[in-house]
Amino acid sequence: MSFSPLPDLLARKLQQLAMADSPVVYDLGCGDGSLGQVLDQYGITAVGLDRMLPGLALATNVVGDALEPPFLPGQADLVIAGNFFRHLVVGDPEARFLSTWQGLLRAGGWLCLLEDEPSVWPAPQRNYGAVQEFLMALSPQSRGPLLSLAHFRKQYASAFGGDVWQMGLKVNDMMVDPETVIGMLSGGGNQPLGKAAHLIKEIQAHGIEYGEYWWACWERD
Repeated sequence: MSFSPLPDLLARKLQQLAMADSPVVYDLGCGDGSLGQVLDQYGITAVGLDRMLPGLALATNVVGDALEPPFLPGQADLVIAGNFFRHLVVGDPEARFLSTWQGLLRAGGWLCLLEDEPSVWPAPQRNYGAVQEFLMALSPQSRGPLLSLAHFRKQYASAFGGDVWQMGLKVNDMMVDPETVIGMLSGGGNQPLGKAAHLIKEIQAHGIEYGEYWWACWERD
């Protein structure tokens, strides 16, 4: 998914990079390239890294493991990951990969994380969170629960750069297509049962929205 609008801090950084000579930007866990498309709007071409082969993860330029990215250290101007951090901490609860990502940066380079913020109200945002929980239950080894900014600040930020992190919350104005979500929950047209059927009824009654997302950016000295 995309995030819009981007945090002002990150938007200014992208504008600066767009004027630089061949900036090096890595989009980790790039998936379908939706975040990369946002970067394109700023004139930034990112190198997309994903475990999935091109065609499955549409934006993949490099097939590889984000826990050990196949890039030289100290080369990147920006390393960015959207809705990816929470999935990786399932297998690495201490988030040691953050140190690896920080090591990819040149002096003055930025690491930026963007993640959906959990919400229980209003109903459309609660429905989005419930869908994420449903998907996590289907793939518990590869998908993690929504993590709050408060949890990131307490559990991880102090261990990987402390007060160097700049963080905040922003409302995601991107629209969720309810019919697409309902189609996914229906399993390609099969009669949905149990939790899926309940979610469909809730989305039909109240809609679905992303709500807030959090961002955290760290700059290398």
